[in-house]
Amino acid sequence: GKTVFEYHNGADVAVPVDQQGFMYWPGIPGVPDLQNGNLLTQIDYAKDTNRPTGLRKVKSTENSYVDLSSSWANKTKYLWNIYSDIKESSLPGNPNVFLWMYPVPTAWNHLESTVDRIFDENETELLSETKYTFHNAPPDQTKHHQLLSKLVVDSDGTAINSLYSYPADYNPSAMNGTIANLLSTFKMNRIIEERSVDAEINGKTVSGLVSEYNDNGQPVQIFATENTNPVSGVSTNPSNIVPDNTLFKQRALISYDEDNNMSSQRKINDMPVSYLWGYGRSLPIAEVKNAEPNLPAIILTQPFERNTTTTGEIADYEQMGSVFDIE
Repeated sequence: GKTVFEYHNGADVAVPVDQQGFMYWPGIPGVPDLQNGNLLTQIDYAKDTNRPTGLRKVKSTENSYVDLSSSWANKTKYLWNIYSDIKESSLPGNPNVFLWMYPVPTAWNHLESTVDRIFDENETELLSETKYTFHNAPPDQTKHHQLLSKLVVDSDGTAINSLYSYPADYNPSAMNGTIANLLSTFKMNRIIEERSVDAEINGKTVSGLVSEYNDNGQPVQIFATENTNPVSGVSTNPSNIVPDNTLFKQRALISYDEDNNMSSQRKINDMPVSYLWGYGRSLPIAEVKNAEPNLPAIILTQPFERNTTTTGEIADYEQMGSVFDIE
C-alpha cells in the first residue's frame, strides 16, 4: 500500500501599503502564510490486485485550520540599509546607516475540524467529523489558547461535545489559591474540568471529570460524576473547581514525595498503592499494594539507605527482596 500527504503551501504576500501606519519600503520581506506546513489531507491505500490502479482507499483524513487572535506585531523586525547621501551631482556625500522597522502579522493557528473516513472493500465510507473551538479575541483580552470544546459527530448522527476548562478560567483564589500559583508559573495547560455533554438533548451532562492540582501542576485529587442519566444545569464555576458537589464525587487521592515522584495513589473504596523509587529516585523499582503511603519507605530505610546509590546495584535488590519477600 501507500500513504499520500498534502500540506498547506501558500505564497508570501507583500506587506500592505500604509498597513499599521507603515509605508511600503522596497526590500521588506513578504508576509508568509501563517498556515503553511499544516497537514491538509492524508489518504491511506491498501494493495488490491482487482483494481486497475492496484490500490484501494482504506482511510482518509481531511483537516481545516483557523487563525485566531490575529494582530500585527509592530516594530518587531528591522531592515538595515546602507546608502550614500548625494549632496552634489559630482561628489558623493557621507555614508549613512538607515534603520527601518516594519510590522509582522501574528496569530494562533489552530486545528478547526477533522473529517475521518474509513472505507470497506467497496469503498463505502463510515464518516466521523470532529470540530474544535478556541478563544478568539484580541491578544490582550484572550484568557488562554487551550482547547475549549471538541464536538464529535459519527456516521449515525450521534453527537458528543467535550468541554474543557483550565486555570485561567477560574478566580486566582480558587483551589485554595493554587490557581494563582499555576498562573504565575505559566502552567496554563492543566485541564481542571472535562465534561461530556450530549449535543442531541440540550447539552445535558453525560459524564465529567475534575482534577485538583498542587503548586507543581500535579493532580492530587480526582472527582468524577456519578449519574445514570444526563443531567442539566451544570456549568463551570469560576470560584469552585467542582461545579456540583452532589454530582461530582471524590474518586482518587494522589500524593508525591520530596522529589515530586508519585508516592501513593488511592481510589475511593479501594486499597492504596504505594511506589518505591530507586536509581537516585529517578525510576520506580517497586509497587506496594494495601500499605500506608509512608510504610514502604520506613521499612526500606531500616536495613539500608535507599538513596545511597544511583546505579541500582544488585545488592539493593537482594536486600529489598528480603524485606518484601520478593523471589
